[in-house]
Amino acid sequence: AKLNIVPDINGILNIDVTYDGTWHKRGQHSNIGIGIAIDAVTKLVVDYEVLCKYCQMCAYMESSYSKQTSLEKYEQYENEHEHNCYINYSVTAAKMESKAAVII
Repeated sequence: AKLNIVPDINGILNIDVTYDGTWHKRGQHSNIGIGIAIDAVTKLVVDYEVLCKYCQMCAYMESSYSKQTSLEKYEQYENEHEHNCYINYSVTAAKMESKAAVII
């Protein structure tokens, strides 16, 4: 069924949504959290945001480079990896849900 909802001049839809957030691990000690906005009428996911405090490659390289190579080489790696790093959040896991809501 078509709902005849048309975006405004800025491309924004005026719809009611519900919002929920969760973490990868139970409780608020996770390195990964997600916030989800769901259309209240259609029950379809309209937006989501994943927040991550950990990157496996960063952790590996940090331990490897700090022990085996020069600071210069580590900084070179860090600059190259920055574009592909999964870390996009650095505060406590307890605030992930509200931060994702603000981003959405």
